[in-house]
Amino acid sequence: MYTLREARPEDRQAVVDVWDESGITQEWNDPPTDFDLAMESPGSTVLVAESPQGVVDGATIVGFDGHRGWIHMTGVRPNARGGGVGRLLSDGCVQWLRERKAPAVHLMVAEGNDAGRAFWEHLGYFKIEPPVYMISLED
Repeated sequence: MYTLREARPEDRQAVVDVWDESGITQEWNDPPTDFDLAMESPGSTVLVAESPQGVVDGATIVGFDGHRGWIHMTGVRPNARGGGVGRLLSDGCVQWLRERKAPAVHLMVAEGNDAGRAFWEHLGYFKIEPPVYMISLED
């Protein structure tokens, strides 16, 4: 049985490893920095799913921007898939956002991540049409 908890600073490398092994990172992601920023911001956190053996097998970022709740970077190690880890992470994000009175939860799934789309749709999430735009603030 997995345990859901907020990440601690010492979980950084395990979380980065989960994200890398799960194949969810994109060219615009910098997983160590993503972890640090989520942990440092008062409007977000990183949730982890920990096995009974103490291994972090799943991780996600959850945040509330004051308008909508967001889930980012949800990843599960391939050897832990199908065991409820993803649902545990999703449920944890929803609970975290409900506690902050977020009116809705949004997330993005990269093009080509058909397994990710199927997972979120299985949980009741549905696609909305507004495009998402980006500009990098890094030099």
